[in-house]
Amino acid sequence: LPISIYIAGASVGAGAALLAGASILELVDHSARLLTPALRPLESWRLVFLVVGAIGLTAAALLTSIAEPTRRGATAGDPVPPWREFMQFLRARSNLFGPYFVGFALCSTVGYGLLAWAPTFMVRTHHWPAAKVGYSLGLTITVMGATGVLLGGVLATYWRRRGIKDAAFRTATCGVGGMILPAAAAPFGANPDVSILLFGIAVFCLTFASGASAAAL
Repeated sequence: LPISIYIAGASVGAGAALLAGASILELVDHSARLLTPALRPLESWRLVFLVVGAIGLTAAALLTSIAEPTRRGATAGDPVPPWREFMQFLRARSNLFGPYFVGFALCSTVGYGLLAWAPTFMVRTHHWPAAKVGYSLGLTITVMGATGVLLGGVLATYWRRRGIKDAAFRTATCGVGGMILPAAAAPFGANPDVSILLFGIAVFCLTFASGASAAAL
């Protein structure tokens, strides 16, 4: 559960990014007359990149003012295992690490592909304005993603306390299995609301597995 709480930040961040992008896009569209002559020929989405980039540079500059925290536990002075020893460790357990890394890497590929493709799909297929897509998907990903990862952590913890040693893997399997149908059906939704709903269910199931996958090792 603690790892799930930590990973929930990724869903909240992804959803917040879409919500913020939609807000900035609307702001740019409504403020076109205030732009300098050099920026007026640019499309709205290009201006959004400029605004977000400026915010990112500002945030990066502010991070330089944060002091490095005192390290606890492992320190730079602790011995680091040789690379050869590390590879031997992995090879000796290849039946575990091979399927684990390949399987969850493919799941991550599906997740990132879904997040990257869904907004364009809603614009091109259902003809939604980009800002509306950002608000709808942003709210969906924030709520469904955070809920999924937290409930996945709750289930894994429950099973673990009942003595099920592979609780994390079972939880991840449930999430990945539940994602397949809604992710495949979302592009064929009868209307945009159905597609958004199916995307939300797919995100819920995917994040349901994400916290458990990290805790499995």
